[in-house]
Amino acid sequence: MDIRNISPDDWDTLIKWGIDKDKDLLPKDGTGGLMVHVEHLPIAAGFIYLTNSKLAFINDIIYDKNKDKKLLHNSLDLLIVAFEQTLKELGFKTVVIINTDEMLNNSYKALGWKEDITINKLIKNL
Repeated sequence: MDIRNISPDDWDTLIKWGIDKDKDLLPKDGTGGLMVHVEHLPIAAGFIYLTNSKLAFINDIIYDKNKDKKLLHNSLDLLIVAFEQTLKELGFKTVVIINTDEMLNNSYKALGWKEDITINKLIKNL
């Protein structure tokens, strides 16, 4: 299992998995994230949103839902830990995720993340 930066060549895979944003709404036009591979096959990916403070966001995590659940769980754990390590190296102190995926939430909780049930998500397209 290995992890690398998302490249423009990964876009077709992300679309197949159901990415629901245009490239221009994602960091670095769709390449500002990480992807987990097992034996050169893509398994999971997600994006890091940096701010001008010590707070960062992880979002738009998607994965191949046709893969084995244990493989997915291990891949998501690796992805989350890689995000944490990357953000620590960049000097960030806090990271936030807004997510509704149960499998992903279980991975976050198993890795020591705390759930904040007071969040309201408001969006406005400009």
